[in-house]
Amino acid sequence: MNNSELIALVDRLRREPTETEWLEFKAKRYEPQVIGEYFSALANSACLAGKTRGYLVFGIDDASHDVVGTQFDPYAAKGKGNQDLLIWLIVGLQPNVGFETYIVDHPHGRVVLFEIGAAWDRLQVDRVLQRIRNLTLRTLPSGTLFPQEITQYDPWVIREALHNCIAHQDYGLRGRINVVETPSSILLSNVGSFLPGDVEKVIHQDAPLEIYRHPFLADAMVNLNMIDTQGGGIKRMFQAQIKRFFPLPDYDLSEPDRVAVTVRGEILDEQYSRLLMERADLDLWQVMLLDKIQKRMTVTREEHRQLKAVGLVEGRYPNLLIAGRVAKLTGQEARHIRERGFNKQYYLDLIIALVREHGPVSREKIDHLLLDKLPEVLTEKQKKDKVHNLLSELSRKTHIRNVGSRGRPRWQVTDGHADRTKEEHE
Repeated sequence: MNNSELIALVDRLRREPTETEWLEFKAKRYEPQVIGEYFSALANSACLAGKTRGYLVFGIDDASHDVVGTQFDPYAAKGKGNQDLLIWLIVGLQPNVGFETYIVDHPHGRVVLFEIGAAWDRLQVDRVLQRIRNLTLRTLPSGTLFPQEITQYDPWVIREALHNCIAHQDYGLRGRINVVETPSSILLSNVGSFLPGDVEKVIHQDAPLEIYRHPFLADAMVNLNMIDTQGGGIKRMFQAQIKRFFPLPDYDLSEPDRVAVTVRGEILDEQYSRLLMERADLDLWQVMLLDKIQKRMTVTREEHRQLKAVGLVEGRYPNLLIAGRVAKLTGQEARHIRERGFNKQYYLDLIIALVREHGPVSREKIDHLLLDKLPEVLTEKQKKDKVHNLLSELSRKTHIRNVGSRGRPRWQVTDGHADRTKEEHE
């Protein structure tokens, strides 16, 4: 643009309302860091306002929009480390949305104009949120007679998760921010490592992080209330889900250059969740561990010890389940028995009874008898391993013996047990 065109642009911008978020007037020079933050904020605001450009103009009074002139020379100014300001901005501004610098000889004074490209031209946060089917669920909380309606997702939680993807994306990897919706969950992912290292550190650490991938961008988004204080937003997401009695967000950090978080839109055992939320002695970390148990996720031995110490879980590690006393209070007695299973002697007696009455019997028939009676918390392989151990124990004690082959065993009772069976029938 020539000087006449630049003067026309400056005058058009001066006619804009004073509360325009994609336009900022300054009458004096600001520090390099502050200029960088303005660039990110204006780029983001321009995108949200549907504008292709944002503007930072020096030499204009912010209140009256009068031209007051400025001696600020962006080409001679220095950034941090004595680096030229414009080069410092280009290197430090991530994502680099692009900007143009103009010196305008306005009739009323010298003006410096920065024209900044709008960030995320291909990603409008509000448009993404509008495409998510946030259905209304009807729930009947314990102690009430009337159902309550609640949406599948808290819009703030989804927005915070999406803004975190944008703020922490490693744009140098040229990846995409993905949002995948299923009937009961939303998966959001971005490329780039998870700077805190793990979610547990974020939850335990109250202070903000001291390292940021994109300082300008993150600071600008915080100033615009788009994301919470660095690291604090994740903790608030967990707390928001707890208040709704919904499962906590699941972070998948298994890939070193990818962060994925799943937000579920379904209620898992509302009465149980309500009890946990009403327990004043449970902190957020304990709730997170119990949430893992409900989702059949593995916890460490130390975490198991912590939960067991306060009587919240039982079972043999790693196959844990809700403690019996908690299950009784929450109406989950039947589920508790199914998951816990019966004592070992019960299963041994079943095998002996089957083999006595119908032996010799195959392993398949024994599996058919026992598998659906074993604890539901076990996997199919674990159940079959359990049956194998039971058969081995009976064989070692010479209660039963294999009269088939090793590959196709057929079990029958030993002579002593056969005689006992005959006496019982007589």
